[in-house]
Amino acid sequence: MDMGVCACEAQRILRQRICGQDLPPLIMGYDTEIRELEELIKRTATVGESNSILVIGSRGSGKTMIIKKILMELDEVDEVKQNLLQVHLNGKTCVYKDNMDVK
Repeated sequence: MDMGVCACEAQRILRQRICGQDLPPLIMGYDTEIRELEELIKRTATVGESNSILVIGSRGSGKTMIIKKILMELDEVDEVKQNLLQVHLNGKTCVYKDNMDVK
């Protein structure tokens, strides 16, 4: 295969992984976490449990990927889809009261 073609294909794949919404076909090593989060979200939407989820981990550890996978799967369940309100927070944009000049 031509090096130019390989480079273009590698760029396309990287661009899709960084910017795209596609998830890998198989996410390995997080089976327990995925199952627990999926059940928690499902119960929140269908039974009315009052739950919040805070996912913490180092950069690149798979937090966003896992949540996207779960939400994509639950989006196919009508009862969940109708009752689920998603709020996404980003730690980079949080403002802490201690850092503000509030009196």
